[in-house]
Amino acid sequence: GGDSGELITAAFFLGVPHPPGYPLYTLAAAAAIRLLEPTGWEVAYRANLLSACLGSLTGVMLYLSLLRWLKMVYFHELSDSTPTKTLGPFEFCVVVPALWGALSFSANVHVWNAFTQAEVFSLNNFICASILYALVRFYDSKFESLKVFIVIGALACGLGVSNQHTSVFLSIPSIIGVLCSQRFWNEGWKSRLLLSCSAFITGLLPYLYLPWASANSPDS
Repeated sequence: GGDSGELITAAFFLGVPHPPGYPLYTLAAAAAIRLLEPTGWEVAYRANLLSACLGSLTGVMLYLSLLRWLKMVYFHELSDSTPTKTLGPFEFCVVVPALWGALSFSANVHVWNAFTQAEVFSLNNFICASILYALVRFYDSKFESLKVFIVIGALACGLGVSNQHTSVFLSIPSIIGVLCSQRFWNEGWKSRLLLSCSAFITGLLPYLYLPWASANSPDS
């Protein structure tokens, strides 16, 4: 991508790329570059490998989201711990479409390009896929598990803003959908609201990296 060189350089030297700074991606790429240093691979290759791994995880999250959603729609399944619960001869009715949807997305030429180069889009796609999964689980899980998926979704929304602002086009409708659901406001809603707000704010913490990096690398 056009920004790959800049992003890799910022991650390697712990600097700040162009606005909005992409603090989450810079930190993730910096971690990948340093953790894979013993391999002796080129710095750019290590950063590209991060995108490839995030791309694989995005496909998995999309598959799980579609699988849960299709089971919820067609079989009215409500389960906390068995997302791939056997549905007998009708299993293929949900597994095949879910797998096809995830593979179709991942094989798209624009998505594939994002997953094979050091860019913020791979991390953005993974975060958005995580938001979708948390949203589906919010609607199809038992009441006792709501808090877990609300926190995961809120954290993902915050991390999305810390990576690329376009994620708000998914985060805002998702937040509105959750807040408009009676499930959120059932007994214990105060603790769920507090935890979700805390998780969202936690997701914004990578922005603290920007002033630190600017102070320690003023030429970045």
